[in-house]
Amino acid sequence: MFRKNEDACGEWSPANVKLCAARQDEILDCAAAMLAPGGDLLLSGFLDRDEQTVREAAEAAGVRPVRAARREGWTVLHCRRGA
Repeated sequence: MFRKNEDACGEWSPANVKLCAARQDEILDCAAAMLAPGGDLLLSGFLDRDEQTVREAAEAAGVRPVRAARREGWTVLHCRRGA
């Protein structure tokens, strides 16, 4: 992001990182709540090294990770809402 938008460097701060993380948690909570029991949710666009954090966030939102696919350093996590 910083390479594409030099102004982004000036906007970075620990407070903005926390704000973005909270926003992502809220989006995940809303998406999980919209799933029917047994419904599937794909979480993608994150690096392999962040998989455990995303798994924990998914579980906190009420969906269970059932499978992960990895390619070239990126991960897609297939999650399912309980019945």
